Amino acid sequence: MRKKNDILKISHIITGLSTGGAEIMLLKLVSGMDKKLFFNSIISLTKPGEIEKKFINIEIPTASLNLSSDFPNPLAFLKLISLLHQEKPDIIQGWMYHANIASTIGSYISGLFVPVFWNIRNCLDETNKDKTLPKKIIKLSAYLSSAPVAIIYNSRISKTQHQKISFNNKKAEYIPNGFNCLQFKPNPALRLEYRNKFGIHDKTICIGLIARYHPVKDHENFLKAAGLLTQNLSDIRFVLIGKGADWKNSVIVKLINELNLKKKSLLLGKQNNIHKLINILDIAVSSSYIEGFPNAIGEAMASGIPCVVTNVGDSAYLVKNTGLITPPRDHYRLYSALKLLISIGKEKRINLGKKARKRIEDNFSLEHIVDQYQKLYQKIIYKSYSD
Repeated sequence: MRKKNDILKISHIITGLSTGGAEIMLLKLVSGMDKKLFFNSIISLTKPGEIEKKFINIEIPTASLNLSSDFPNPLAFLKLISLLHQEKPDIIQGWMYHANIASTIGSYISGLFVPVFWNIRNCLDETNKDKTLPKKIIKLSAYLSSAPVAIIYNSRISKTQHQKISFNNKKAEYIPNGFNCLQFKPNPALRLEYRNKFGIHDKTICIGLIARYHPVKDHENFLKAAGLLTQNLSDIRFVLIGKGADWKNSVIVKLINELNLKKKSLLLGKQNNIHKLINILDIAVSSSYIEGFPNAIGEAMASGIPCVVTNVGDSAYLVKNTGLITPPRDHYRLYSALKLLISIGKEKRINLGKKARKRIEDNFSLEHIVDQYQKLYQKIIYKSYSD
């Protein structure tokens, strides 16, 4: 009979190991879990990605099935079954639709019949814009949604949306993203260092959008609001950080030129030191018209930066009264909110930033989120034991 002090072995099956929101959250989760109680391993359905080394560096075993876009390929499941038999997990945790399905099938075909957890990281609005997530995968997931012991959603709006299309309501669990408040924190020294690096005066207002370039992130909304701000303010800079948000992006560059923002814009593209670089900002923005749970906003809040976000997904819930909320696709309202945050002055912005950080510490710290995962796993495995 299993004892409560036994180490639980968890096999995490994920679609891939490229740098993305789900992959980063998985890395943060396994990094923070109690190694005396849990042993984690990773199985990627596709080829090894750039983030695989980070798992190896923290001594988390990884394996890849090297599946192509032709998934599902029944032959590839032979390797999955072999890996599961080698690992003999107590729990199988799927991450995202394809991996959720693979986790369920793998548990049954292997004959292990261990509890399977699903993790859903998408809003359905996003899947409608993403051709890599065909509707048949969503429908199959809904059909199979009674199989896992729990379905974890990182967004409240995603949980509601999936329940409306017949995902099992009784299995739903809400665990949001967590943020490392030791890594993301206010740092005046880094603020000065990076402002000096980019030639930005300490008194210059820096407004940033940290997001990969994608239509739903609505960089146009942000830049049009920026254009309105420059009509009234001269000592201001706009910082774009994220994959594709650089001077090679002809769409962004054309809009910047049309709005006469070239001298006011800093396009940095993909960066690996966001926790440092973010300190140059006075205000962070999410201008999306579709969003789930915005990691970049949580990181900005943890760094003591007040935020302006569009009212989509869980953005307003995350920010609450520590920043300002605007409608999506309304650059004038976004401009007005930014103008207001600028007009209240530095001290009031700092106070809002402190309030934002406290909200993250109290509700969304990585330790708090990891604890929720651990307690959920233990509750399912040890449900025959009384607390």
